[in-house]
Amino acid sequence: MTCGYSARLLAGATDGFVADIIEPDVGGDQCDSFVPSQHDAVPLGSTQRSMDENEYEEFLKWEYTMAGQSVAVWAAAGDSLLRSADLLWKRASASMQLWAEGFATDEHGLPIATGRRLVGEETEIFGDREVDRSAVLLLGFAIENMSKSILIGRKPGLVSEEGMYRGPDHHDLVMLVLECGLDLSEKQRASLVALTDYTEWLGRYPIPKAYTKGRSTRGAWVWHRTTPRHEIWSQCRPVAHLLRSLREE
Repeated sequence: MTCGYSARLLAGATDGFVADIIEPDVGGDQCDSFVPSQHDAVPLGSTQRSMDENEYEEFLKWEYTMAGQSVAVWAAAGDSLLRSADLLWKRASASMQLWAEGFATDEHGLPIATGRRLVGEETEIFGDREVDRSAVLLLGFAIENMSKSILIGRKPGLVSEEGMYRGPDHHDLVMLVLECGLDLSEKQRASLVALTDYTEWLGRYPIPKAYTKGRSTRGAWVWHRTTPRHEIWSQCRPVAHLLRSLREE
């Protein structure tokens, strides 16, 4: 018996998300070490046979396009990112609360320790104040994916075998949300502009993509805008909720 790989395509519960699951078809002890061949991938229900180069390339294009045009795929990605963002924000908030309880200010406005002792898990939570940066980053990614799930649902051709999401301003969160049809307040617009900075560089790298995108303070590059993270969260988190509601209409 020879070794082979069978690829099964699973249809999602809603609108045809395609996942490629490869499982080994092994027999005896002849397959202790084997290398899967790309040409052994075949759709479920078809007669199993090896694909030639052209057939395999067409199969990959079809699979890529099917997955990319699925509203469920984009929506699931957005929902997962949003849940992760919420978990990190909750952790950061708990840490900031411990910091607030651990310090006070004297008559000159300088911080002084209150004597509050950390117990149990608080010792770990105390050091997680800065994970709010990652929470804001994931919120931005969630809003981007949620927006694209709506726009691709209206126009599947935005994704094709040529590449992912060919719409205009594909990383500009303000434009994406507006294209979905949501009305934004001035504060929400400003916060989404700030959030775009996080998804492009501020939540990912120590420096911006170009020196014009930030400013240096004692050798450390910082954001050139002044919107604090808690304000970005308070303004943009409800936008994610509105996008989810719009998607479900």
